Amino acid sequence: QPIQDSDSDFRDSSSDGSSDCEPERGSNVLRETRNHYMASEMSLRMDRLSMGDQQILQEDLSSDEGELVNSSCLIFEYFERDPPYSREPLADKIADLAFQFPELKTLKSCDLLSSSWISVAWYPIYRIPTGPTLKDLDACFLTYHYLHTPIGGGESAQAPFITCPNDMDDVPKMSLPVFGLASYKFKGSLWTPNGTTDCHLVNNLFQAADNWLRLLHVNQPDFTFFCRR
Repeated sequence: QPIQDSDSDFRDSSSDGSSDCEPERGSNVLRETRNHYMASEMSLRMDRLSMGDQQILQEDLSSDEGELVNSSCLIFEYFERDPPYSREPLADKIADLAFQFPELKTLKSCDLLSSSWISVAWYPIYRIPTGPTLKDLDACFLTYHYLHTPIGGGESAQAPFITCPNDMDDVPKMSLPVFGLASYKFKGSLWTPNGTTDCHLVNNLFQAADNWLRLLHVNQPDFTFFCRR
C-alpha cells in the first residue's frame, strides 16, 4: 500500500477548524509527436519516473468533448509511491524535477495536448489545538487538473486560465480548476454544508476522475489507495 492507513498518521492544523494541507502529486504530460525531441535527450534519473519517445498513447482515445488525442507521445510521467509523510512538499518536488530535467521548463501549456494533467494529494499535517473534533477533520483529497491551455481562449470552464495582476510588481497567476476528485476519510456532514447539492458534485467529480484514468489506461497508486478505503 502506498499510504499507511492509521488515524495517527493524519493530524490537521488550524485554530478555526480548517486544515493546513501538504500537497503531493502525480503528473502526465503529452505533446504532439513532432515535438518529442526532448524525450530522446533525457535519461531516467529518478525512480518512479519515466520519460521516453517510444511510449505512444493508444490511438483514437477521445475526451468528453470528442477530441482525439492520437498521434501523441508521452514524454513525462511521475507517480509518487512513498507514504504521505515520506514525501516532499509539492513546491520542493517540482523544483527537484525541474532541476534534474531542465528541458521541462521549455514546455508551454499551449503546446501540450488536452490529455495532459496533474493530480495533487492533500493530507492534513496537524491541528492546533487538538480536541475532540480531531478525527472529524482528517479527510484527505486527491484533485485532478488539466495542464493544456487552448490557444485563443479557453475551450472549457475546467481549462487552466491566467489572471493578470493589478499591481505592476505582481506576476500573472495561472489557476488550474478541478475536473476530478477522490477522497479518503471524507465526512459529508462537515465538508458539504449544502447537503445533497454538494454531495452530488463530489460524486460527479469522483466519477470524472475514474473515467479519466480509465480513458488513458493509467494506474495511479494514490487513486487506487483512495478507492480501497
